[in-house]
Amino acid sequence: MEITWHGHSSIRLLSRDVSLLTDPHPGNSGEPDADIVAVSCDYPSHSDYKSVGGDPKVLNGPGQYEVRGYNVTGIGTALNDSEDSRRINTIYVIRSEGLSVCHLGNLNARLASRQLESLGSVDVLIVPASESGTLEAKEISRLVSVLSPGIVIPVHYNPAGGEDNLGSARALLNEMNVEPPDTQIRLNVTQNNIPRETRVALLRDLSGD
Repeated sequence: MEITWHGHSSIRLLSRDVSLLTDPHPGNSGEPDADIVAVSCDYPSHSDYKSVGGDPKVLNGPGQYEVRGYNVTGIGTALNDSEDSRRINTIYVIRSEGLSVCHLGNLNARLASRQLESLGSVDVLIVPASESGTLEAKEISRLVSVLSPGIVIPVHYNPAGGEDNLGSARALLNEMNVEPPDTQIRLNVTQNNIPRETRVALLRDLSGD
């Protein structure tokens, strides 16, 4: 499975030549076509699926989905929003090629034990690292410790922020007590190369390409 980052919370998974894109956002000139789009919440920065080419199947909210070799579980979580208390965030657990990829979306509320259990075993955990409208770095780090994924991929931050291009992601790395690894254009993951101990992978933001 190939994983690339297309800005904000938009991640593209390519499995067996079928692409799944999460949380498409406006103004992303590097956004690829997709076969499947998963939308975590209705904020414009997470839900611009109409701009995605390829006539994708859109997954929008909690539920069980089976689409073109992907088995996807959407788990609804509270979205603390002062403007609309009815809004929710959807965590997606995406399974393909024997791998489990969990995308937390715009998570900004702690998960209950039942919700944590519903995530199951996670190989790759995609986490928001902005600390603006999402969980703080301390809470994200705690969640990583509980889920113990093989790989953590921070998104939802501005890589141009700060002299080291880490911006708010630096706070998460500090909480996890890890040094920032080299940035990669893409990450290729298989069942055989998932590390036993959690490591962080930093991806290049392709949204301007």
